[in-house]
Parts: sequence; C-alpha cells; structure tokens
Amino acid sequence: APARTPAAILDRLNRESVDIFSMPAIQAEIHKAGMTTSGQGRDSLTSFLKQEHVKYRKIIREAGIKDN
Repeated sequence: APARTPAAILDRLNRESVDIFSMPAIQAEIHKAGMTTSGQGRDSLTSFLKQEHVKYRKIIREAGIKDN
C-alpha cells in the first residue's frame, strides 16, 4: 500500500490477504510454484523486510554495487 495508508485500511487488507492465502486452491498453486506462506500478517512481514533491508544494504555496499 502507499505510504501513509490509514491503519484501518492496512488491517483490512491484511485480514483479506490472510483469508485468501489460506484457501486450499490458492495454497495448492503457491506450493506448486515452490513457495510457501507464513500467514503471520503484516507486522511479521514488516519486521522481515526491515531485516532483509539491513542485510542486503551491507552486501551491496561491500560489493561496491552502484545504481545507474
């Protein structure tokens, strides 16, 4: 969602997403593609993405990668 999206909207999107990704047909397609879902919601995803950002920022800096 865009920055500054109201929390109520984010909460609804989260609930709807968890419901959708819990559907057996959706789970089957996700697994067929070699992926899994956690079903943990947006707070866990936010935490994970922050950790990944820190990790990859370090890797990118150490490798000397620059954008164009």
